[in-house]
Amino acid sequence: MITGGGNAPGGRIGHDLQSVLGKTMPAILYDGVLRPKSADAKICIQNNGEATFANYDAANGFKHPSRDLKPHDCSLPPLPAVALNSM
Repeated sequence: MITGGGNAPGGRIGHDLQSVLGKTMPAILYDGVLRPKSADAKICIQNNGEATFANYDAANGFKHPSRDLKPHDCSLPPLPAVALNSM
């Protein structure tokens, strides 16, 4: 479970984010940047209890920040297993 966002972010970035999102930072913070930029590029966020969320829209100059998690309520296919060789 993810709990508790930052209540007093510091530094220039913290100050800049406060001006976009308000004083209390969410537990899940997303910059809105996707690479590669394609129709199927997305992030999916599920099963995090009551964790708060914000997309601060850095990809568009912070013009449309959002706390709506619904666009990210999705799932992606699992990644292939990684096998590590023992030494």
